[in-house]
Amino acid sequence: MYNRIDNLKKLGEYRPTVSVILINKNNKILIVNSTRDKKSWYFPQGGIKKSEKISETIKRELKEELNVNYNEYKITNTQVYEDKLDINFTNNRGRGYSKGKAFFFVSGKYLGNGNLIPKEDEILNYKWVTYDECKQLFNKNNIKKNQILKNSLKNLAQ
Repeated sequence: MYNRIDNLKKLGEYRPTVSVILINKNNKILIVNSTRDKKSWYFPQGGIKKSEKISETIKRELKEELNVNYNEYKITNTQVYEDKLDINFTNNRGRGYSKGKAFFFVSGKYLGNGNLIPKEDEILNYKWVTYDECKQLFNKNNIKKNQILKNSLKNLAQ
């Protein structure tokens, strides 16, 4: 898998992005709401930096975006669901990827007390929702991304 991620970085077409499906003790799934698209709900995610492993990206992104510490979650499904999303990247914020994002989804258990602190410039809000609620809240503006999120949920969260 790391070879695929390295190849994606070298080609510069799809930005490797890890997305985490976290499930709490009440069997509810964490989704977040973007400050850039207030109607868009998705799983916590972030770009995989050069020479970074997926586990390191998860640790960094959960801490940065939601103040979740490493001891507050455990990745339980090491199977990775992978898909690509073509995006009009006229505003890729200097990242240099020409086609879109390559998502690598993993899932795990949230072990913390639920006191998440969203990073104000990235996360507007968060919710713990049921499996069915999750499917209903996904990004309705982008049909392909909506389908990718539903497929990842089906493959990793049941």
